[in-house]
Amino acid sequence: MVSELLRAARYEKTAIAAFNCSAFDSMAGVAMAAKESGVPVIIQTSAALVATLGTALPKGWFDLVKKHICSDCYLHLDHCQDLVLLKNCIDAGWDMVMYDGSADKIEDNCRNITAVIAYAHKNNVAVEGEVGGVMGEESGSKSSNAYASARDVSMLAQCGPDCLAIGFGNVHGSYKTKETLNWDVLVQAGKTTELPLVLHGGSGLTDTEFFKAIDAGCAKINISTELKRVYAKAVKNSTTSMEVVIQPLKLHSELMQLTMETALNFITIFRGRKNANGKF
Repeated sequence: MVSELLRAARYEKTAIAAFNCSAFDSMAGVAMAAKESGVPVIIQTSAALVATLGTALPKGWFDLVKKHICSDCYLHLDHCQDLVLLKNCIDAGWDMVMYDGSADKIEDNCRNITAVIAYAHKNNVAVEGEVGGVMGEESGSKSSNAYASARDVSMLAQCGPDCLAIGFGNVHGSYKTKETLNWDVLVQAGKTTELPLVLHGGSGLTDTEFFKAIDAGCAKINISTELKRVYAKAVKNSTTSMEVVIQPLKLHSELMQLTMETALNFITIFRGRKNANGKF
């Protein structure tokens, strides 16, 4: 299960790369990176994507890449407050779901995630919770700045999630400034609970900052904006040259290739080392 991978990653002081994907091309590229590196990855779908397309289509994309490209991939539902949508994804076979109650009072957050955990664990599905809101907006998820307190971290951890996202001034989308980052909050969270922590807003952080997060207990690091940038680059290049009109397959190939290269770079950083055979 993905929960076991996350626990092992925290113990080993590495992190599993989690990539938000909005189409089959990006899922395929991430899976290709997992196959190339020999390292498991998490493929994430936003709640907005699933609400728009339903569960069958994104789950079908994922099943194809898992079967034909790399079996060591796990499907996760990112930032969701809709309990019905969470249940639908659990029933449809997602490996992990995130109940994001960070905007609620901690008592409400605990009550709701406890219900999600009970249903998810009965179906062998892992659950991610969140304490403290992540700033910015991405794929329909929007929050204001909020820093996780040690008390709230402890309370939510006692509910039994498999991992816990921490708000410490991190940002969805692009960082206009990093002055909001309060690393002491993240470090304190890692001392408060032994659960694997999750870093949201990984795009734009430096290698040194990634290592700092991993040392604090982050075993899952989310990347979304960076994939969107390379996706947009591929589309722009193809449509500007009009190649896509003649050979649309070139666009799909470039989308997968650029996604694979980008994902592989982050996988390499988060693992931090290779063995003698060049595998991670």
